Amino acid sequence: LSGEHPRNGALTATLTKPRGASGKLPVVVTISGSGRQDRDEYLPFAGGIRMFREIADTLGRRGIALLRLDDRGIGGSDGGDTVANVTSEDFANDIRAAVTWLRARTDIDPGRVGLVGHSEGGAIAPMIAASDPRLRVMVVMAGPGEPAIELSMAQNRYIVERDTTLTPTQRDSILTAARALLDPAKQTVPWMRFWMGWDPARVARLVKAPTLILQGETDRQVPPDQAEKLAALIRAGGNRDVTVRLFPATNHLFVEDPDGDFRRYDRLRSNRIRRDVLGTLAVWLALKMH
Repeated sequence: LSGEHPRNGALTATLTKPRGASGKLPVVVTISGSGRQDRDEYLPFAGGIRMFREIADTLGRRGIALLRLDDRGIGGSDGGDTVANVTSEDFANDIRAAVTWLRARTDIDPGRVGLVGHSEGGAIAPMIAASDPRLRVMVVMAGPGEPAIELSMAQNRYIVERDTTLTPTQRDSILTAARALLDPAKQTVPWMRFWMGWDPARVARLVKAPTLILQGETDRQVPPDQAEKLAALIRAGGNRDVTVRLFPATNHLFVEDPDGDFRRYDRLRSNRIRRDVLGTLAVWLALKMH
């Protein structure tokens, strides 16, 4: 990727194109979840989960190119010494730079560029779509539909409510203390300060691109009700092309998992993204981008 992100030098990426492709191609850009992720969004569970590599392969078979990037300070991307000082908005600017780079290429159709964001990336995608009316499509995979602090509280409740050693009073006390600690005003790390104060309602109503929201029903990191909440926010702005798909026994990583407990990802039996998730994504994108 020869373009530069706005603050700290060059980003590295892989542009995957369909075999034998010619002419100007449709393309999507993937946006990773929280933490520094490589271009595949590699996670070491069950032998290694590579969501974005699987998506690239799936979309290539449907005639759609895909650009996946190393986050700042990962792989060949610059900016490792400043990662602690950036926020989700900075990562959004990185993706905007990638979109600009793609639109300048002779092998890409500038009118058929879309986004696929997972987890935090599912919050970043609407930030970009809200300010870029040229985007063809937006896909959100397990993204927030209410303030991010509420997602963190849901995760805390999930843990506390399953601790059988605690009394109801102790649970209430722990959760009250947790909310106080998560107060954006108390955060010293810029990313945490921004994230704990983030509300998707600020941008969701401005998204005009056709939108697909994918969600696992056993997701314990972003509860499944977030999908319809985000859809309602986008529809409130007048966008009627919003599709929601929920998948049973599917966790936050879109791997089959009847329990979905994020504390037990090391026990996952599969490292493959569910085929019905990939199929739904591919069919919808092919319909909207060709």
